[in-house]
This record gives sequence, structure tokens and C-alpha cells, in this order.
Amino acid sequence: MSTLKPGWVRSVSSVVLLVACACGVRGNPARAVPPQSGLSATIPAAHLTRVALRVQDGSLAVRPANTDEVIVTVSVSGDDCRRGPAAALLRTRDDGGALHLDVRPSTKGRCDEHWRIEMPVALMLEARGDRVDMDIRGTRGGLDLNVGKGTIEVDARAGNIEAVVQNGDVRVGTASTGYGRIRLATQVGRTELSLDGRAVRHPRPPGPGDWIEIGGPGQYRVSLRATVGSVRLDVGVTR
Repeated sequence: MSTLKPGWVRSVSSVVLLVACACGVRGNPARAVPPQSGLSATIPAAHLTRVALRVQDGSLAVRPANTDEVIVTVSVSGDDCRRGPAAALLRTRDDGGALHLDVRPSTKGRCDEHWRIEMPVALMLEARGDRVDMDIRGTRGGLDLNVGKGTIEVDARAGNIEAVVQNGDVRVGTASTGYGRIRLATQVGRTELSLDGRAVRHPRPPGPGDWIEIGGPGQYRVSLRATVGSVRLDVGVTR
């Protein structure tokens, strides 16, 4: 059984859109988004504080950018996208502080969307998905992630982290140890927590669920939740 650091306490129990397409850019021209090529875009990020996107089905990979830009690439597949990128549209909206992204097929239906985003590490990321696997690495601006069915894997440098999965697993590692409130919970499954490589053991409550909550002096917060699935957090050790 691990020993918690001093100070830790443990307890057990539709808007205007800028649309780039063959017909040009439409929408509020106050801050134009650069033209897109296929399903890709590069957006200057000096004025941004966060990136927000919606993925229906597919995958999302986020990596640190080497420049002060957000670089987005999306590949699509599925019956509604069988004609390739011409059958779908990457939509972007820059409201001056937040960059909003999504993909819509040209006909009613769903695409499998496979996103890769490179972004400055200081930006916050908000991502929502229906059936999506998310792989997020190198961030320190904070994360707000929500998936209906799939997995969330995070390797963060620092920042607040909230991740919710209805059906699937959440696995998070962070290099920072500057965390205050940490809460892990699942209604059906197991929770696991380690601090600086040492497992924090806890008596499992009766029933199919499990949860761990600890508090400390750090500035960051972590909340990881699953309805059905496992939840794991490694603090001070990246995955």
C-alpha cells in the first residue's frame, strides 16, 4: 500500500460558419480561415486559447505542433463518403479565441472520420465523439473529452483533465505531479491510480462499480469517469 504525499487526503466511496468549399468561403469575414485543401486546414494559433471539435465515428489523434499553428487533417470513409473528400466537408469556425471544427457529409448519413491534429501545447482541447477512439499526447492547456463508445488514451504534460466514456476505457498519464483534486469513477468496472509510480490501493466498494477520490495542494484537477469500463490514472509517469 502506497504512502500519499503530505497534504493528500484520500476517501473511498448552429451559429455562423466559415465554410471553405469549391464555391469559396462563406460566413462572417471578420476573421477568415485560410483556404482548405481537401479535408485539411492550417490555422494561425497565436490568438487562440482552445480548440473544440466534434467527431461522429472514427478516431482522433492529437500531437504537439512545431509551429504556432493548428494543423488539421481528416480522412473519411463509409457509404456516405464513398466518393472521397468531395463527398464531405471540413467546417471551421474561428470566433476569435476558440477554433471549432467538424466534418459533415454532403448527404444525410455518417462518415467514419479519422482526425489528426497538431496544435500548440498550451491550447485547451475540447473533443466530443459518438463512437471514437482518442489518442491525445503532449498537451498542457487542459482537456475536456467525452466519448459515447470507444477509448480515451492521454499522455499529458500538465493541465486540468476531464474525460468521460459511456462504454469503454479511460487511460491517462501525466508528467506533472501538481494535482489537487483527483476523482476516478466507474459504474461497472475497475479504477486504478498511481502516484510517482506507486499504486494507491483502496478497498473496492460493494457492487460492480469502483471509485477513488483524493485531494491535495496542487493547482490542477483530474476527473475520469466511465459508465461501463475501466479507469486508470498515472500521476508523475507518462504513458
